[in-house]
Amino acid sequence: MTYSESGALRGRTPNGQLLTVRHLKPGQSKFVVLWDGRTYSWLPARLVKEEFGIDVHVKKTGLQEGYPSEAVTRAVWRYFVDQHKQGNPDVTKT
Repeated sequence: MTYSESGALRGRTPNGQLLTVRHLKPGQSKFVVLWDGRTYSWLPARLVKEEFGIDVHVKKTGLQEGYPSEAVTRAVWRYFVDQHKQGNPDVTKT
């Protein structure tokens, strides 16, 4: 699985939350996260960092310094893709 592929991955976050994340369209930032029985196309960066334990890339300079530089749901996708590539048995394709 790569960052640009479409598909779905399911697993636990560093803080133990069970999530499924779907990349809907290759080459685009169309991601949804299924968490606690609900589907989210948008999540606050703070929630992803504090509740899930997943880092969101942020802008380091300029007027928007500190704001996310990627779709927050993409950060969840990135985390699960990395875990899947590393062979984490708890992260599976769905």
